[in-house]
Amino acid sequence: MDDSIAVEDKVMADAYSTALYVMGEAAACDFWAGQQNFDMVLVTRDGRVLYTPNLIDHFTEVEDSGYDYQVLTA
Repeated sequence: MDDSIAVEDKVMADAYSTALYVMGEAAACDFWAGQQNFDMVLVTRDGRVLYTPNLIDHFTEVEDSGYDYQVLTA
């Protein structure tokens, strides 16, 4: 799983990114659902791109990319 985190504080972004990567997909999504004070994009090994609702207007899905894009829900 690859991840990308969006928060104002770059140190916190690095901390979240590392922690969420180590947690794995399910725990990372659960953590976001409980916090919702940051945005994230997760790219899974099975070809899914998961992203938080605040990124909908800032995220462009690429047709025929082979990825399955999914907006996370809390």
